Amino acid sequence: TVEVVKYIPLVKINGKIRNNSGAISNAKIFLNSSIYKDSAISGNDGSYEINAIENLPARLSVVAKNNFTSSKIIKIKNDKNNLLDFELSESFKGSVNKLDELFFYGDEARMLPTSLPSLKDLLLFMNMNPTYKIEIMGHVNYPGTELVKPDSRYFILSVNRAKTIRDYLVNHQIESDRIIYKGYGNSKMKFPHPKSEAETEANRRVDIKILEN
Repeated sequence: TVEVVKYIPLVKINGKIRNNSGAISNAKIFLNSSIYKDSAISGNDGSYEINAIENLPARLSVVAKNNFTSSKIIKIKNDKNNLLDFELSESFKGSVNKLDELFFYGDEARMLPTSLPSLKDLLLFMNMNPTYKIEIMGHVNYPGTELVKPDSRYFILSVNRAKTIRDYLVNHQIESDRIIYKGYGNSKMKFPHPKSEAETEANRRVDIKILEN
């Protein structure tokens, strides 16, 4: 028998990782697709280089100390100028950031399998920042009505969705005293009258608030 090895064309991606204060060194960059993975660490000037498969959708994520995680869904062409920079948000006491790419089954606290990469980023963020304590803030989309009461199923759903994130972290060896979780019902909707699915998803979210760093 003859083994046929299929050539997979790889494309280089270059870029820089920074925040408002400047370049971020030692950031961890991960690329994940259905059939290929790669990783890199940013240099002193924030620069990185990573490989991807040409024309194959992939998730590119960045985790860095003292900064919130960030990710992008990409599909790279074979171009010499594949530049992709990341602007991270610094994480400090009181700062709040949305946990991206987190999806739940409708009216349930169970997460869709597609949420796992985002959870892994959050887990790494907690491991890279061992002094951090956080609040996980659950929100629901329930427009066109008054604020839901704490005993309503929508408010309870917001609590349980936040608890789901907390349970994932604790089950992966993050100390429980570093995490609290709260539900906010529909009290903090970004779009009280959403007009698109994007606005609906912005209401139905989980935020991470830094309590101590």
